[in-house]
Amino acid sequence: MSDEATPALHATRRRGPGLVPTTTANRWQDRARQLAVRYVPFLAVLAVLLALVAEAPTTRASAPATPSAAAPSVAGGGGPGTAPGAAAGAGGTSAAGPGGAASAATAANPYARSGVKCGPAVLQVPWSPYAPPCVPAWHGNNGGATAPGVSSTTITIAYREEGEASDVSAVRSVLPGVLPTDAQALFDLNVLLQAFNNEFELYGRKVVVKPYPAQGDALQEMVGEDTQGAQEDAATAASMGAFADITPLPTPLYAQALVQNHVVSFDNLLLSNSFLTSSAPYAYTLVPSLDLLGHDLTAVGCTFGRQPVSYAKDGTLNGKPRVYGIITLEDPQYQGFQNTIVSGLKACGDQVPVVIDYSLELSQIQQQMQNAIAQMQAAHVTTVVCGCDPVGEIYATQAADQQNYGPEWFSEWLPYQFERLMSQDQWAHSIEIGLGPSIPEQQVEGYRVFKMVDPNGQPAEELYDYLYYELLFLFDGLQAAGPDLTPATLLAGFQHLPLSQPGQAGTWQFGPGIYWPFSQAQVSYWNPTRTNANDGNQGDYSPCFGGQWFSLIRPALPSSLDCPGLP
Repeated sequence: MSDEATPALHATRRRGPGLVPTTTANRWQDRARQLAVRYVPFLAVLAVLLALVAEAPTTRASAPATPSAAAPSVAGGGGPGTAPGAAAGAGGTSAAGPGGAASAATAANPYARSGVKCGPAVLQVPWSPYAPPCVPAWHGNNGGATAPGVSSTTITIAYREEGEASDVSAVRSVLPGVLPTDAQALFDLNVLLQAFNNEFELYGRKVVVKPYPAQGDALQEMVGEDTQGAQEDAATAASMGAFADITPLPTPLYAQALVQNHVVSFDNLLLSNSFLTSSAPYAYTLVPSLDLLGHDLTAVGCTFGRQPVSYAKDGTLNGKPRVYGIITLEDPQYQGFQNTIVSGLKACGDQVPVVIDYSLELSQIQQQMQNAIAQMQAAHVTTVVCGCDPVGEIYATQAADQQNYGPEWFSEWLPYQFERLMSQDQWAHSIEIGLGPSIPEQQVEGYRVFKMVDPNGQPAEELYDYLYYELLFLFDGLQAAGPDLTPATLLAGFQHLPLSQPGQAGTWQFGPGIYWPFSQAQVSYWNPTRTNANDGNQGDYSPCFGGQWFSLIRPALPSSLDCPGLP
């Protein structure tokens, strides 16, 4: 649905309790400048957060009006790191999940829709090690309308468009390229969707993405405002018959509202176990829950806490016993994360004299981080564990520079575009858990699938690989659910998927109580002088432990750091 097709819906937009009429061009520019002051630091970081699994080039071609002529099939192009038809994890099978789609009738024809010949440990498609087990091409009665948003031929997925009358677009006018436009994201989404609809087994159905114009405002939702707008938009998604939502600009308020309206939400990052569990079977996230990340950081801290400081910027700290200080967001979602780290480190016998909460109020973060760093230095903290939002990390490293404080840092992995925003003198002494060093774009799985579908085209924006993994995660579940598709069978399908083969994001692991696919991570450190394999500029991760992948579910690390080149 385009903005042009729905002028009435865009005549006014809800802003808190009232309605604001559409502004004139001059007033729009004033509004954009005001919004930039408030949101630009947050948006600059959000842009790279949304590219969590992307390794994108520095420039993008404009999105053409329509994709280039698509290839009839993308089968035959082996996915990165795996041979065509690569084996699934232990226990891989050609049967579907709870739907039991591989019936005796289809078993006579062992070929999948993708053209792959099914058999033990063969995947549905040859281009991703994260694909589900192969299912022979299915024929039969799929039950028709098995759930809201599902018919005998389609599965409706909602996409919330911020449109041209939103705060996001106002900021785009000041900082073009900070966030993709809806047109850019939808272009890439629809190109990638061709591969999944053509190759995955959906039992006579195909996924149809239906955009709709937002009444709420994503930026206000990110700072805890405009609850009403989020609720109205989720009600719209439900009323238009959406089975799920795949909007790529995630906000907790919108996710909560989708769950309340029984629309499956895939557009989530950094949520707690309690929210995911209580929201089942309606909420999923690409990355592990905050609680699990807390356990992982605790495992790292306990392992290395037994050793003296070794990579602090301040050389006088090296050789001393490690003393931890923790900084986390003051947010209900982060409370379990903080409790896990503090109690876990203390149980290991580590010293944790300082634990600081800070609020996500952009006008106050800089001063809060100045105060936090002062407390760290006063308590002789050697190692700062920063479970921060990205803006908080920027200000924390700047404050450390200003106060001549040079600790070790432990943090979560973020894309290299963001890591370059930190104080490089400080961040050169950071150990991080995540995806590790960058790779050339021509090797990125999402890029290769895009080019298989549209050989003459180019992704329109840097978000494309995030969209690719969201679609891959969604289609894994849709195939595993079987023909009787409901939110409950979708969850059951995910829980029955086997461990994947390793790929560019480690392995994917599913099972009861797991609402995300990513299950492995690397330990690495930020190297400001390393040449980046993706864009050729300075600044990239250097691997620790030879680039070995470690389980996020049951982390087991060596007893000492092995990070060649770490200062």
